[in-house]
Amino acid sequence: GYPQAFYHVGRGYAEGVMYPKNLKTAEELFLKAANLGVPQAMYSLGNLYRDGDGILKDPTKAAKMYKLAADKGHPSAMYNLGICYMNGFGVPQDRSEALWWFIKAGYRPKSFTTDGDEEKELKDYLA
Repeated sequence: GYPQAFYHVGRGYAEGVMYPKNLKTAEELFLKAANLGVPQAMYSLGNLYRDGDGILKDPTKAAKMYKLAADKGHPSAMYNLGICYMNGFGVPQDRSEALWWFIKAGYRPKSFTTDGDEEKELKDYLA
């Protein structure tokens, strides 16, 4: 079939837009899509497990889902995985790993100039 369909229907349940809001059903559909390789579904699962809104909050699962999506090139998952490493949320705290994921995601705080050493500035920002 169409793996993206599981994701889109799951999103409808997660947001309560096309269907009555049901996060457990959304989780099940996102899992089906994620198992079929849909990065957006992996990212959405990460958000569900991070927030624990209507399902059990699970930092380890959240970080794992962000990592799976990040490895498939999902920039928001890369950023959120960086946040996980920065705060020790579901993974051991590791500021160097956080920095790596922020840079990979293309994250640059607005206060950074583009004419300087952006990596150094980001390290200083995280310190």
